[in-house]
Amino acid sequence: MRTQGIQFKPAHPMVADYMKSSPSVRPFYGYDPYAESSFRVRAERILSRSRSVSRQALVDVLRSYLRDEEIHPAVEQNWKRLTDPDSLVVIGGQQAGLLTGPLYTIYKAVTLIQLARREEARLGRPVIPVFWIAGEDHDVNEVDHITLPSGDQHHPIHKHRLHVSVEGRPSVGQIEIEGIVLREWLDQLSHLLPDTEHKREVLSRLQRLGGNRVNWSRYFAQLMHELFGQWGLLLVDSADPGLRRLEVPFFEELIRDREGLAVTTWRQKEAVEAAGYPSQVDVNSNQAHLFLHLNGNREALYLDNGQFVTRDGAHRWTAEALLDIACTHPERLSNNVITRPLMQEFLFPTLAVVVGPGEIAYWGLLKPLFERYGMEMPPLVPRRHYTLVDRASAKYLSRFSLTWDDVVDHLEEKKRAWLQAQQTVDVESLFAQAQSAIDQIYEPLIAEIASVEKGLVALGEKNREKVHEQIQYLKKKTIQAIERRHAVDLRQWDHLGTMLLPGGKWQERVYNIVYFWNQYGLEWLEWLVEQPLPEADRHWLVYL
Repeated sequence: MRTQGIQFKPAHPMVADYMKSSPSVRPFYGYDPYAESSFRVRAERILSRSRSVSRQALVDVLRSYLRDEEIHPAVEQNWKRLTDPDSLVVIGGQQAGLLTGPLYTIYKAVTLIQLARREEARLGRPVIPVFWIAGEDHDVNEVDHITLPSGDQHHPIHKHRLHVSVEGRPSVGQIEIEGIVLREWLDQLSHLLPDTEHKREVLSRLQRLGGNRVNWSRYFAQLMHELFGQWGLLLVDSADPGLRRLEVPFFEELIRDREGLAVTTWRQKEAVEAAGYPSQVDVNSNQAHLFLHLNGNREALYLDNGQFVTRDGAHRWTAEALLDIACTHPERLSNNVITRPLMQEFLFPTLAVVVGPGEIAYWGLLKPLFERYGMEMPPLVPRRHYTLVDRASAKYLSRFSLTWDDVVDHLEEKKRAWLQAQQTVDVESLFAQAQSAIDQIYEPLIAEIASVEKGLVALGEKNREKVHEQIQYLKKKTIQAIERRHAVDLRQWDHLGTMLLPGGKWQERVYNIVYFWNQYGLEWLEWLVEQPLPEADRHWLVYL
């Protein structure tokens, strides 16, 4: 296996400037993620800060969450190391996608492990990778499917959805999957995957993890532990009731400071936009930046005359009432995209956070909030980006002499040029001449019949139009005949688009790991994790 770095071009201007360490974004972030000194200074500051949460209490929660699982010894060791007062964590997270969701979730875990290993060597102290499962999120439609190549020429990309019965808008961490439903879905997946030497093992492991009944977030956690437990990746579920109890003091602070939280966030949004950057998240001045579980729904809270209300205004709480909920039923509260990073900082001795492009953009809103609550914005380390180049694609890239820029920006254009070069007949020129010849015949003809009767002109034009239509029909059939003649070659061109840039999107944002696991096993993933942390300003092609 080998990798090749290509230029990475973030779409969001704030992300592009952050990746270049541009002076224009410095006011919105804390540390330079590319300077070794940033991590040394950050480590000193974190370890000298008084802890709000007991390390042992935190480890007890992490251990309890996976109490029924067979734990890898490396995870056990990292739980123990987390209780060491000299240890630090690097942390990053994602939604609890089905079978881990798109590949970028996997790459975030890979980046965490690589970063922890690098910083432990540089700092000479324990640095532990932690994956934050966003089990409190409630958008089931975003996580209830996987996408994989179908092998169907007409519908090359297939979305395989797991239909679960959900009432209201609960957090995904509250959703239970019946074993029979999961088994039926996996049986359907079996028919979608090509038969390979790895297929039986892949499906067997996925079935075993599910059991008779499994919580949605826990199924995600089980598979992540299966994939990354050997490297000691720790897992924390933001929807874990045990974790909620540790979060109570910070929830209380957010509730008491409700107006300050809202105003500070709003002003920072205005500052970001004044600097010429679009805001990544929709922020309003009356948002409380908290959610509350109410009658099976996860409801966003807003501020109205110092009180908390639901979006529709049908339910209202005083600050005292919400503080009582925080103390007695903290599992009913959860964070939104703004307060989640703050809570993460409150809980963990965080050396750095691994983030994707969208997260880099919205973290630009957070620096004054960290400062407001007596904390410091951590270094944000960009998640590394990868595209898996399957063996057939590698062969076709070489055969057609294509660069990666060709694939991203010019694939259809290159395909048409290649096809035209194979033709013994210049179809465009041939049919353009025929069209011109028809016009040369019809123009004097129509002029002559006009002298007989003016009404014949319209009839003549209509007749000429029908002849043109027949010429175009013949042209279409000629092109189809050429394409049939080169059908095998054209399927190879289509394979490149389907595998490397499905639907015109980065592969890591579309496909799930299970397709590549089925094709190649997991040696490629193990190899990738063991590589040193690569440069952040490249998108990496991994040749399988």
